[in-house]
Amino acid sequence: AYVERRVTAKAAFVDALDPDGEKAYLLGGNGVVFSAGVVASDVALPGLHLGMALSNVGGVGDLTYDQSWTISAPDDAEVADDPAEIAELEARFSQRESNPILRMGAAYSLPLPTLSPVNDVTLSADWISGSTSEFDQAPETGFRVGAQARLAKVLALRAGLAQGYPTAGVGLDLKYVQIDYATYGVEDGRTLGQLGRRNHVVQLRLGIF
Repeated sequence: AYVERRVTAKAAFVDALDPDGEKAYLLGGNGVVFSAGVVASDVALPGLHLGMALSNVGGVGDLTYDQSWTISAPDDAEVADDPAEIAELEARFSQRESNPILRMGAAYSLPLPTLSPVNDVTLSADWISGSTSEFDQAPETGFRVGAQARLAKVLALRAGLAQGYPTAGVGLDLKYVQIDYATYGVEDGRTLGQLGRRNHVVQLRLGIF
């Protein structure tokens, strides 16, 4: 995959910013990364699936200055770039390692009676080594667990935990149109429950696959 990354950053604390004389800086980088994975079905017993994937192999190159813009200025006055701040930002992001990301997971589909109105109940768990924070995170922040129940082959209900925060989702499968919604927590701190935020995702898929 060809990857482009863009990051907007400042090299100052919020309480030190001058609202009438500051610029935000955009840094960018690009590169080619490789991924590979394997999945095995019905391992040891029917319905148990195991998978593993390695991604971000090669990583994205160092981020360098791309452009800037004035945060706020009186009478639309132009604020000059700060070369020292740009150099500090470039140095900060060049120190970040682009390590390969390992992900391992398992899912188990429970056996159900033939005439059950619930078509599928699946339990899953996975662990990912990638960090969601600028900080080095504890290993437990990579764990996620979840469950899905599919009703009448049309409606899917989902719930679980991601990085210690509750997740929920719903899916509607209309054969050629599939709509999914999910909400989940993301940990921006070092440990679970330290600095969380919530994401909302909507996905629309068209086709027969």
